[in-house]
Amino acid sequence: MEEMLNTKSSVIFYSGAKGGCDFYRSRQPFSILRKYHPEWIADKLNRVHLSSDTQRYNIVHTYRNHQPMMITAFEKFNSLGKITIFDLDDDVFHMPSWNQAYMEYRPGIVKVRLTPEMQAHFKRPYVEYNVLDNIHKLINISTIATASTPYLANELAKHRNNNDVYVVPNFIDTEWLPMISPRLPRNVIKIGWSGGYNHDEDLKVAIPAVEQILWQYPNTTFTFIGADYRNLMRNPPKDRVFHVLGKPNVHEYYQLQADEQLDIGIIPVTDDLINFSKSPIKWMEYAIADIPTIASPIGPYPDNIQHQHTGWLVKKNKHIEWVKAIEFYIQHPEDARAYAANAKKDILNRYTMDHVANIFIPILEKHIYETMSITPYNYC
Repeated sequence: MEEMLNTKSSVIFYSGAKGGCDFYRSRQPFSILRKYHPEWIADKLNRVHLSSDTQRYNIVHTYRNHQPMMITAFEKFNSLGKITIFDLDDDVFHMPSWNQAYMEYRPGIVKVRLTPEMQAHFKRPYVEYNVLDNIHKLINISTIATASTPYLANELAKHRNNNDVYVVPNFIDTEWLPMISPRLPRNVIKIGWSGGYNHDEDLKVAIPAVEQILWQYPNTTFTFIGADYRNLMRNPPKDRVFHVLGKPNVHEYYQLQADEQLDIGIIPVTDDLINFSKSPIKWMEYAIADIPTIASPIGPYPDNIQHQHTGWLVKKNKHIEWVKAIEFYIQHPEDARAYAANAKKDILNRYTMDHVANIFIPILEKHIYETMSITPYNYC
């Protein structure tokens, strides 16, 4: 960043999720400010202390936090002429019923389990409220609404009176790129999938093709990294299907994927609306681990993957096309490795902290001036 604000501001990041979601949508923006504005006060907390927080901070950011207390906090910060930021990376208004998260993001009144800290405060394990109504209100009353993709930004704009939503993409911090060990000669071709739970229906798109390949090519294996979905396979050669536990730390997860040295990484997704809002983060994670990608032609993947250049898009998401795609990678390993190398180069040219900082920081600077009515060089 060539132009920096050279006076202090103060930003609080309220966490509304855990794991990879929290890492990409809360910790990563927090890291941007720590790196590019070390003179700013920037804190990341799991609780809200309204009276002290409104005095200490003039910018508040939350990702997916929909508790009633967050509405109260946003309204208080807004009334004091400060900046509120609400962020999403999923179209929670179109959560499919097969997704476990539907229990939280379904229409109507929902029982929401509280964190241990909040349980101690409310003296009960959960509270009941309309989650989607709260998210709608937070999107609308926030000074700034942000989303991880253009598609999702358009969806969130429907919930704002002024329609303005900024795209702040997910990114890879190049300081945490995994170490890639030399690949030893081997006769086995390792196919795999990496991710968390809530992907049952997505995996069902490709699992039959994977099973067919495993029986057709005795030198192939399949590994689930993270969530264990071996139960989705009907009749696999069990001695060639594996599960590897994930890592709670995203940086360690990067290294785990690289250490597995997959020859083929698959990303099957259904055509449910929620998948159109997703970011291409799984493709990005595969690429930095030198894993060639085969993906469904849905959502972010046709927007980011160049077919037979930075990956393979499965035509019409059909079974026979999944089989053809995997067979092509098996029969043309040099092409597959070239696609992975091209993808890595593309990502490092578009989706790093430097690139996203040049999006996120100017958004903050603009609203510091407009909302707080002070010039970028004269605020506290």
